[in-house]
Amino acid sequence: MKKDTSIIEDMKLLLRVWLFMKKDAWVFIAALVGSPIIATFALAQPFLIKNAIDEHIVPGVYDGLFEVAWMYLLVVMMSYALSALYTIGIAWAGMRMLVRMREYLYDRVLSLPQSFFDKRPAGVLLTRLTNDVEAIGESIGAGVVTIGLDILMIIGCVSAMLYLDSTLTLIMVCCSPLLIIVIELLRRQLKHLFLIIRETIASVNGHLAEQIDGVEIIQLFS
Repeated sequence: MKKDTSIIEDMKLLLRVWLFMKKDAWVFIAALVGSPIIATFALAQPFLIKNAIDEHIVPGVYDGLFEVAWMYLLVVMMSYALSALYTIGIAWAGMRMLVRMREYLYDRVLSLPQSFFDKRPAGVLLTRLTNDVEAIGESIGAGVVTIGLDILMIIGCVSAMLYLDSTLTLIMVCCSPLLIIVIELLRRQLKHLFLIIRETIASVNGHLAEQIDGVEIIQLFS
């Protein structure tokens, strides 16, 4: 029940972040649509190398090896170009999302009453408005959106392995549940530690800001 509640809370947070992402939704949609193409080019590279070794180099049949080499070069160039566009597009949309989020939070903080600031250290608020927002941007740019590409790469790799050697692939898949359990345990621990780190950084910055402000006030009256 606790796990389900945590998942629901995470989905609600993603929906709140989506409000700042939807103006550039076409970029994220294009990235998701282009993910299968990028994955195809990435998976084609080892297949071409295998074909060159098994069909040409090992048997000593060099007819057609030159064409395979040119095809491999073309695939590498296309994969690099599409990956660069993918990365630049996600980074560009993520930065625009951060700008809108910072503008919203800036206006929100300025609209709060004075009593709100009397109860909270200025350093804590600044940390929440800067470091935490930056962490959200990194999570969206390097995490949520790229999950689709990673899933496609995994599916493609497993499919190719099944085609090459189904027995060895099934043996490897049997070890996957243990790996999934370990990853899930690490995820829970890292999530908990990440929250502790964010709270600790905010507390340290708040204490430091209060001490510096206090020194300035003492100097004014000294």
